[in-house]
Amino acid sequence: MPKTRRSSLEIDNVKKRILEKALDIIIEEGFDKLTMRKLAKRMNMTAANLYNYFINKEELYLYLDNESYKELHGMIVRAISKQPSIEEKIKACFSAYIEFGLRYPFRYDMMFNRFSPKSTDYIGTESEEVAFNQVKEALKIWKLANDLMFRYSQTNPKLKGMDTKFLTLKIWCELHGMLSLYNSRILEELRLSEDKFKASPKELIRKFLENILSSLRMGHP
Repeated sequence: MPKTRRSSLEIDNVKKRILEKALDIIIEEGFDKLTMRKLAKRMNMTAANLYNYFINKEELYLYLDNESYKELHGMIVRAISKQPSIEEKIKACFSAYIEFGLRYPFRYDMMFNRFSPKSTDYIGTESEEVAFNQVKEALKIWKLANDLMFRYSQTNPKLKGMDTKFLTLKIWCELHGMLSLYNSRILEELRLSEDKFKASPKELIRKFLENILSSLRMGHP
């Protein structure tokens, strides 16, 4: 008797479980240790069957990244929707970005730190559409942050005339640097040095964010 064809919902659910198991391996052993054979074993399926859902490890990476960008975008949208003023929205946006990086350090590392193929590397391959979708999801976050910064610059006379795209990128670099230092435990190492900080690493991040916001208000970002 022929097998019943799976619905698109059933296929999506299997893909979701595969991605969850792939992330488990990455968290436990690192991205470099993830293989399709090892993942198939975790899923109790053959490697040949796994290839029916994902072409290769690189496509898995694209899907994992895409889901992470969706979640980060959602966290930022929910955070800013609760704030009445544009300044509070800016703070909520930065805080949500930090919260994501602290809550999901391995996913954050995959999104922003890992040396991996970029969308242009997939042009002409079977994964080109997936890579393009990943970029679109990531750019939603950039556009959202930049739009907020532009709107804020219109309410703060000290920021008028500034290149808000450059300003957004500058702050992003600063937040990313602090998160990377935290997640790599370097901030914790500084507490062991002779000139150690009295504040905890998370407290340093909070102060760092307040310093960025204060500089914005004064027009000296």
